[in-house]
Amino acid sequence: MSILYSKEKIITIKCLVESNDDWSLITFDDDPNVKEEISYYAIPTEVISPAQGDPEKISELTDKFSKTFPKYSPKKFSVITEEYYNHYTFKFGTYYEGKRKELWKDAVELLYKKDYFRFIIDSSSGDGYFYDKNIKKIYRRFFIDEIISQIRMQEQRHKDKSRPLKEIFNCLKNNPQVFDLSLKEIPYYNRDNDGINEVPIFYFQPQDYNQFFEISNSRDSFESNEKIFKYLNIY
Repeated sequence: MSILYSKEKIITIKCLVESNDDWSLITFDDDPNVKEEISYYAIPTEVISPAQGDPEKISELTDKFSKTFPKYSPKKFSVITEEYYNHYTFKFGTYYEGKRKELWKDAVELLYKKDYFRFIIDSSSGDGYFYDKNIKKIYRRFFIDEIISQIRMQEQRHKDKSRPLKEIFNCLKNNPQVFDLSLKEIPYYNRDNDGINEVPIFYFQPQDYNQFFEISNSRDSFESNEKIFKYLNIY
């Protein structure tokens, strides 16, 4: 803890840092020895080295560092739980109810082991992605649950190639990039007079990072879904 003097008042700042040559865990909250669940940040150690342990300078440098992040990620790095990481990778698109951040002691253990794969920028509530230390999107599956409008649009474009929903479902079922496929009932107030009362929902797993990046770099979810449809050879 450091006491800083200004012309108007005395300001007290708490700052605790655990670090190695590569990364530092920083908190400006309660002492982790007293309170387990705290807010903390993970940033490259070299960012705060010039502060030489001064809490005020550490705060200034971490704030400056945060401004280098993407527009959807105005946050510092945090260390997330393995469960939350796996949810992002395999089940993103459904609500996550578990603990998101590691406890301080567990995060410090990962730091000392130099186990950095869960040191991320969590922008899942922004643009829907985690970012790694190179500000690069982290690979994940895509959850597809609203494709009926996409199906109808494709049918309008390719009237001579229109395929029944059952045939589309079977096509999805036999594709190795499709996971957890099921049918979801369309609410009566959203149905058209075309006899379609259910729509497929599933996870699409990109075959590699290049395919993931091409999809994730889309303008919006409609464009990304269209790219996924093409990869699945639905039309």
